[in-house]
Amino acid sequence: MNLHISILPAFFYTSTSQMVRVATEDWAAENLYCASCAGTLIEYGANTKTRDFRCAHCQEEFQLKSTTKGLKRSLSGAEYSTTLRSISGGCHPSMILLRYELSSMEVKEVQIVHRRGITSACVSPRKPLSASARRAGWQGCIYLLDQMPPSVRIDVVKNGTVVPQDEVMMKWRVAAGPSQA
Repeated sequence: MNLHISILPAFFYTSTSQMVRVATEDWAAENLYCASCAGTLIEYGANTKTRDFRCAHCQEEFQLKSTTKGLKRSLSGAEYSTTLRSISGGCHPSMILLRYELSSMEVKEVQIVHRRGITSACVSPRKPLSASARRAGWQGCIYLLDQMPPSVRIDVVKNGTVVPQDEVMMKWRVAAGPSQA
């Protein structure tokens, strides 16, 4: 697994957040695998709600969240009501949490959070955007990572070191529980 994130796929973007989104999605597609079956991850098209990848083999779905901050307490999420609908409907994907260092564009941590541990209690609303904002009234959410059980958080890269694939898959089976493994 290459832990360097190339910014070449995002060369034509001017917004730093868009550049990082494109670069980290490209990195994930090139370097990560399905924690359930080791299959290849395929990207969904742009603006697909709550999902970024699916496994080509078992169809498990994933949402990528990238940050330069730690993966301990919380992380910004997508639109609040869409996220809650996806959770209550039983179709919220597992999450890939990626922490990178901006100055070097190096991956420092990757965790996969099994969908079983993502509940409405782990999601908090953000303040809606003001009336003067381009997307006035839009309301995002915060994923409360510290409210998710440790058993559903699976390290793939820890402190800049890649965790063996068989260990990741074994922890996935534990996180999935006896009926879903």
